[in-house]
Amino acid sequence: MNFKLSEEHEMIRKMVRDFAMKEVAPTAAERDEEERFDRDIFDKMAELAPDIEVLEPVYVNNEIELSMTEAENIITREGDALIGFYPDNNHTGDGVGMAVKQAGLQDSVIVVAFDDDQQELDFLAEGVIKALIIQDPYNMGYLGCETAVKALSGEDVPSFVDTGVVVTRAEDLE
Repeated sequence: MNFKLSEEHEMIRKMVRDFAMKEVAPTAAERDEEERFDRDIFDKMAELAPDIEVLEPVYVNNEIELSMTEAENIITREGDALIGFYPDNNHTGDGVGMAVKQAGLQDSVIVVAFDDDQQELDFLAEGVIKALIIQDPYNMGYLGCETAVKALSGEDVPSFVDTGVVVTRAEDLE
């Protein structure tokens, strides 16, 4: 199975990254702190890709079984119109991966998940999950402490600190 991006997909990847850096990242910390969902981002996404409908987030309380059930419901409701899932933590990724695999949709539905546990890594190796966005816990701790020390010392600190992630695909596991 080849997961190499075509020229068109590479162009889309760049467009999505640029959008994320321009529209999502600058207010991410504020939205997180306020526990606020920003509908404006979805409206801007609709302008960028008018043929793609982005569904409202489904909250599953970090429960694998509930994630699987909700993913099954989405698969049933959306049918052939469903092109992908973005589960934003490892337990949600596990549940979505189970639902997609059970439905036999690993070749037609793209799953890009966040974090990494053994189940997600297994799904990545099997091609159920196409990519994992993996955080850098060392950098998170180091930069978090460094920023705290600066703030306590009276220095100006940024409202958002990018601690980095790694996009991991099946071929990266070898």
